[in-house]
Amino acid sequence: MPFLILAYVAVALIALGVFLTAPSMRRRAVRPFLSVPFAHRGLHGDGVAENSLTAFRRAADMGYGMELDVRVSRDGEVVVLHDPTLARVAGDERAVRDMTAEELSRVSLGGTADGVPRLCDVLRVVDGRTPILIEIKEESASDGDVVTPLLSLLSSYKGPILIESFNPLVLGRVRRRAPHIVRGLLCDWYKDRRGLRYRLLERFLLNFIARPQFIAYCHTAVHFLPFRMLCALYRPSLFAWTVRSPEEERTARAAGFDAVIFEHYRPKDEKETV
Repeated sequence: MPFLILAYVAVALIALGVFLTAPSMRRRAVRPFLSVPFAHRGLHGDGVAENSLTAFRRAADMGYGMELDVRVSRDGEVVVLHDPTLARVAGDERAVRDMTAEELSRVSLGGTADGVPRLCDVLRVVDGRTPILIEIKEESASDGDVVTPLLSLLSSYKGPILIESFNPLVLGRVRRRAPHIVRGLLCDWYKDRRGLRYRLLERFLLNFIARPQFIAYCHTAVHFLPFRMLCALYRPSLFAWTVRSPEEERTARAAGFDAVIFEHYRPKDEKETV
């Protein structure tokens, strides 16, 4: 009898683990995106600012997909910027949430002629030519609701779109409201952070909320046991971030990554020289 009880408990724990960690089994929609390299924050560098219209235009013109970050402005518009403030990209300490989209558009990104773009302007420039991988920067209530205006904006866009986030609660809302959009969980091994949230996230125990169709993972943390177990159990589609050289790309692909989010080199150029 004690053996049977232990067996039942073991089966129940295994079933719970599968329920909590399993990604979506409906992953066919992500397959067309796996052959496309994604330029991290657009094709920036050489005087072109990250997350700028120029960077996105360059990426689309060269046939690359692009990864970008979205937040909401004070007047509720979806704007493209990674950080919560302008300090790093423009030497301005103001927060994105405290500025209107018009004010943000007049900020000089990295001393260039580009300001912080509205997502609607990025969609117009790309015009469906290449895929756009949108990272939602909504980590707390203070960031504002990005999902609602974003999905409203995307409802009329006909080009290929993917959505990702470090926040599974955000992806859960996308899953409920727009299940047709391919969604992915961003994750890493949070060795320098503490707290229940990070421990659950890095062990994929919140996948039941988002049921991601792909995992975007830091390619330098592939030794982390929960990641290796996830790959062994489910064989999910994997996006490597952020790959910064042909050597890193080869290492990431050898580790099982299907797609790369890159910067500081040109993946197609490397392939052509092989």
